[in-house]
Amino acid sequence: HPPNLGEGCDIWEGYFQSLRPGQWKPYIKIDTSVSGMMKDLNLIDFICDAVGAQDPRDAMRKKMVLQRMLCSLKIATRHGGFRRVYKINNSARKVFGQPPSQLKFKQEEGPETNAEEYFMQKYK
Repeated sequence: HPPNLGEGCDIWEGYFQSLRPGQWKPYIKIDTSVSGMMKDLNLIDFICDAVGAQDPRDAMRKKMVLQRMLCSLKIATRHGGFRRVYKINNSARKVFGQPPSQLKFKQEEGPETNAEEYFMQKYK
């Protein structure tokens, strides 16, 4: 398991190699590299790990840290029988702090609804 950096990141080690021409013979160049990568977790677990909280309700108290961390993050969903990837953009900043009953949006097919009603109807 990769070492933990904290705030939802792990250290991943790797290497790359290349063949370089030398004066009389070819040389193999091998370099190592280390990079911080986001953990592959479900969103709730990622949020709790990133802010160091045991419970998601405790994590929501650190809204400013979450806003900075989640904006520009890609999220993969697997519900509904297929996989989709979404990017959380800067417009998500205005969503934080609002309950699902106040997050209104226009559906592709149907009237305007809020997030709470949408998920209650979609996943009964």
